[in-house]
Amino acid sequence: MKPLDTVSKASRYVSMRVHGTSAHVTYTSPEPGKIVQVERVSKGTLIRSNYPAQVGMFFSIPTPVIADRKFSLLSIFRRFFSGPVEKIFAGTKLRVVRVEVFVGETLGVNLGLIRVMDGDRHLASSQVSALPLVDANSDAYSEEATGSIVFELNHEVHTALGIELIGSFVNFELEENQLQLIAAKAVFVTGASSE
Repeated sequence: MKPLDTVSKASRYVSMRVHGTSAHVTYTSPEPGKIVQVERVSKGTLIRSNYPAQVGMFFSIPTPVIADRKFSLLSIFRRFFSGPVEKIFAGTKLRVVRVEVFVGETLGVNLGLIRVMDGDRHLASSQVSALPLVDANSDAYSEEATGSIVFELNHEVHTALGIELIGSFVNFELEENQLQLIAAKAVFVTGASSE
């Protein structure tokens, strides 16, 4: 260790959430008489259909970029007497370790693919039915509220995080096809980590 230098080996964990009303919903153009209703309600976004529509739901998760600046006596002297400005975010790494989607009441819908993107870069995808269940007792990222869909991953994020969820309705009555999106979140890890 160099004298007068500050050494930091800490990780910071950040949980970023968005409300269900922020979901962007897409669907195939219906034929006349076929309806897909997308309604913003206080509990989130409510989607209903009177035919077997396929819908895409997209969430944009705020992506934190956090830099903890630590100064030592040596670095203060360097900055005072010389040279180039230290770049605040140079070398900052951010990883997403989990995304979750909170789904409320569902009726007549099959949830299919979940995909996580970093800008235009594909990070990971899985069928919702293939995601393993998370044991709350041994879950390091457990919070008071856990999403209905929990997708564990471990990827570095360079730009901005997005979640896509695909669902298909199966019935032909508006009252029999319903999907409620309550929220979405991502857990990020930043800093020097020994994990």
